[in-house]
Amino acid sequence: MKGIASFVAGAAVVVAVIAAGNWWLDPLGQFWDREVLEVATQRGCVISDDLVGTASWLPFKEQVFELRRPRRIVVGTSRVLKIGGVDDLANLGMPGTGIDTLAPFFRRLHAIDPSPLTVYLGVDLFWLNPTWQSNVVFEHGLRQDVKYVLARQTLSSSARLVREAPSAFRGWRVEKDGGECLVDRGKRLLHGEKDGWRADGSFVYRHELHGGGRIDDDEFERDLVRFDGPYYRDWRYVDHGRSLQLREALRQAASYGWDVVGFTPPYSSRYRRRLLTARETRGRVRQVAVDLPRIFHDHGFEYRDWRTFDCTDAEYVDDGWHPDERCAGKVLAALEDADVSG
Repeated sequence: MKGIASFVAGAAVVVAVIAAGNWWLDPLGQFWDREVLEVATQRGCVISDDLVGTASWLPFKEQVFELRRPRRIVVGTSRVLKIGGVDDLANLGMPGTGIDTLAPFFRRLHAIDPSPLTVYLGVDLFWLNPTWQSNVVFEHGLRQDVKYVLARQTLSSSARLVREAPSAFRGWRVEKDGGECLVDRGKRLLHGEKDGWRADGSFVYRHELHGGGRIDDDEFERDLVRFDGPYYRDWRYVDHGRSLQLREALRQAASYGWDVVGFTPPYSSRYRRRLLTARETRGRVRQVAVDLPRIFHDHGFEYRDWRTFDCTDAEYVDDGWHPDERCAGKVLAALEDADVSG
């Protein structure tokens, strides 16, 4: 009996040590540390993406909003993340944002600050594809935290992090890269192993900090051009339920006294041609081109079509999926013009 008790006690100690180590390292960015953004805001630092995991996107962007108290915000997926660099604007875009996430996100922002806002809302075409699912995490409770610190994936990620960057066990540090201030962990942003975030919520790709060409990743070709990825796969009809959810989110924004300018982020000519000609998408794309302006106009808001932005093929971070800083600047100028004219 004593042997069993000793075994159980020993196993409990091992589990507790594993959980504590995973909690301390937090290799997948489950736990957002508010001091990170406070320091980055005060000192003008770039934050390593190593510190901002999927479960941290929401609290990170809410704190950006809380600290900046902007007059204008950008909302959308990863395809809007380069819009920024303006004092009165905060980029609150998050990878995995979808139509179903808009209303709860708007409620949370309004609870933080009920002041009037201008919202530049980036509506991706694939939001109307019923097979695509958003993945912004709104519920973050004790059960999820315990599951995370005990998960095998977390343990293997912790082991890999310590192996590749031993100094990560000391937590995050402020580093200097020439004239750039970095909030980094294990010097992974400093060494070009991670991308980053600016204090206004906009995204910084590692090659932008360290030089080099654009991203060369076959993922984008697989996802869009061949339609076997999560975005445009099996898009057989425009989801009417999501159209209604978009209308509800716009009604909610109007009730707060917000102004909204809708837009769809642009694609390179290669993606544009494929979306407009492929049988898998051309019918739905034509329908959305009619539906989205009507939905926004019905609520008194402006909308800018993705084909109207004057971005060249060279003005993308990759092969045409994510606009770069130059294209993002053109998009912002068009949205500002729509805001004034509207």
